[in-house]
Amino acid sequence: MPEGQKNSRYKRQSKVKIITGKFIKVKCEKCNNEQNIYSNAAMDVKCLVCGEVLSTSTGGISDINVKILSVLN
Repeated sequence: MPEGQKNSRYKRQSKVKIITGKFIKVKCEKCNNEQNIYSNAAMDVKCLVCGEVLSTSTGGISDINVKILSVLN
């Protein structure tokens, strides 16, 4: 096998993962608790005070079930 082909087989490609999700400040409708959640959460997010479901995971951007107060940077 030529030397150039052998080296190209072992080269690593550097991949940079771009984070597209954002943190969102929401307000629970049941107990008025304000909480920060991630827009692309992999699991359902519940309120820390009353347990109400704030957002539902869909495999991509979460479905947010409550009022959004602001988007955090």
